[in-house]
Amino acid sequence: MRAIYRFSSLLALLCLAHWVSCKVVRFELDLTYEDREIAGFVRKAILSNGQLPGPTLRVKQGDDVEFVVSNLMPFATTVHFHGVMQQGTSWSDGTPGLSQQPIDSGDTFVYRWTAVDYGSSVKKPFKLITEDAAKLAAMIKAEVNTKPLMLSDWRFLTSEVIWQAEIDSGCESICSNAILFNGRGSAWYLPQERIHSLTMPGQRFALGNHTLTDTGCFPPLDSFFGPFPRDPSVLPTGFDEGCIPSHGPTEIIEVNPYSRYISRDVISMTGSATLVFSIDEHPMYVYAIDGRYVEPILVEAVIVPAGSRYSVLVELKQDGFAGKYTIGAANIGLNQIINGTAVLSYTARETKNALLFRISRKLPSQTVNQTFILNIDHDHASYRWKLGDSSFPVDYEGLQPALFNTSSIPFPHRVSTYNNTWVDIIFNLTEGRQPPHPMHKQSNKYFVIGYGNQPFTYSSVAEAMEVVPENFNFEHPQLRDTFSTPVAAGPLGTWLAIRYFVINPGPFLLHCHLQMHQSGGMALAVMDGVDAWPVVPEEYQLPVGPSPANTSPEQ
Repeated sequence: MRAIYRFSSLLALLCLAHWVSCKVVRFELDLTYEDREIAGFVRKAILSNGQLPGPTLRVKQGDDVEFVVSNLMPFATTVHFHGVMQQGTSWSDGTPGLSQQPIDSGDTFVYRWTAVDYGSSVKKPFKLITEDAAKLAAMIKAEVNTKPLMLSDWRFLTSEVIWQAEIDSGCESICSNAILFNGRGSAWYLPQERIHSLTMPGQRFALGNHTLTDTGCFPPLDSFFGPFPRDPSVLPTGFDEGCIPSHGPTEIIEVNPYSRYISRDVISMTGSATLVFSIDEHPMYVYAIDGRYVEPILVEAVIVPAGSRYSVLVELKQDGFAGKYTIGAANIGLNQIINGTAVLSYTARETKNALLFRISRKLPSQTVNQTFILNIDHDHASYRWKLGDSSFPVDYEGLQPALFNTSSIPFPHRVSTYNNTWVDIIFNLTEGRQPPHPMHKQSNKYFVIGYGNQPFTYSSVAEAMEVVPENFNFEHPQLRDTFSTPVAAGPLGTWLAIRYFVINPGPFLLHCHLQMHQSGGMALAVMDGVDAWPVVPEEYQLPVGPSPANTSPEQ
């Protein structure tokens, strides 16, 4: 059985590091696979030092990190540090088949890397909000004390069970059972009449004479998933229907109004949901995205796709009114009607997706050295996907890592670039009826330079700009490491264009951050800087005659 658990993405490390340091910081992480009650339901889960989500790990700019992972689970795994550039340390990126072999059960692996992003040398953006000295001091203090707020969509079925169900039925997994805040929440379901009243026009059109399931999920219909063979009768309860209400603890964020502001790093760990995050009666300033400062903008809500991080600053009420306010996260995709809630609680006395501008004035080059047009569509099944000309095989996780053998991953499952060059990637959705795909490039960030609501029919960005210049933005492009393609709700596709500078040679994965899309093959190995390939330190060299990695157990 396929070992979906091998590639563990550790998102707890993504709190912004804003203060300069130059020390060695050592973390020890024990990974175990245990029964754990989440959202009132007990199932097996991967725990980090006995916790889910794992402990918050804080580093400062310039710190050298030693991250010691002991795999105490009955199957092999790796740890990937989402959003960490791994400048000059590609062997610590944690991607099986690209940068390392999976860590076998009972083994230990030490990841070493340097926290290179940000620090006190970067001007903070809060003076763009106010010049009031007291407020500025409170904002800076709030940022120093910022905490992660992890959003996730939880399933009662394990990843292995879901993957096998997809294979057996031909149906794609697109729904979850609960929306969690820092691992806390409940599974609750609406009456069918209420689900029907909340069904959006786009959903109604695609449903025809059908309805959403009792979990608010879109049923396996050709109009949504495409005309592929499927047998929903073999699906396990909870895959897309069969509501099982359960109750877990509620996340409560306690605040003191005398602090005037709080900051939270809102991190999406979802597998299929695109969430809208909001706090009742509390607008918020978005001041950083994917770990980079932006020009602060005041919003009522913010859309947080899978893999994205938004740092928000919330002004606290100081009118003497004590109270509790609902924190909400609701899925906005057509796939499911589902939401979760937490609570903002005062402990002392009584949606829009906005245009965001970067603080840095660095802009992308107007010319590029290479262009890759990567078509995205299904691969002969609703749960299988192609990125480029092929579907990334799951067996590559067990290969000799590409870091040690650049030809171990063959064409067309890899592309190669040269160091110190500019590269364009166009994600071209060649068919309609696709959700937004949050596309993540490991290692360095990229500029989001354009998008369109029809398939990309040009050979390059330069050619496209001659015809549709209004579809591009080179004045204030966002700098991201995860960004979503436009939704392709109708029969036509869409496209997204990104541009990045190759500065960190090594093999890095480019993939959709929706878990089942990545498992379904929407990934590609990017061999950055093949003309300046890194020399791997002796301590990271592979042993002679490595044995194949263990696979996860039957469940």
